[in-house]
Amino acid sequence: MVVVGVKNTNLKKVMEALQKVLGKFLHHTTDSSKSRPLFTDGVNSFFHFIFGVFAIRYSILIPLFISYQLLDPEDVNIFVDINEFIIGYIVGIIMLNKA
Repeated sequence: MVVVGVKNTNLKKVMEALQKVLGKFLHHTTDSSKSRPLFTDGVNSFFHFIFGVFAIRYSILIPLFISYQLLDPEDVNIFVDINEFIIGYIVGIIMLNKA
């Protein structure tokens, strides 16, 4: 699997492993069940991102968010939602390092 835009090899390995695990949940094949693009779910996408940023300070949010997402394994946007969370987490880390 290819993770686009990730240069850190450890992070890349983690994201590829996450894709493998979550790929089992995204087993739909019809066109109507394709997952949506990143950050196209309005307020829902905003909250995924913000929870990722807050997870830097409150690490309990990480397992809670992942568990919540896995409650509905038929949802085709699980991987997208978790990616929005991870992007928020990474942006938060970058913002802390710049400060």
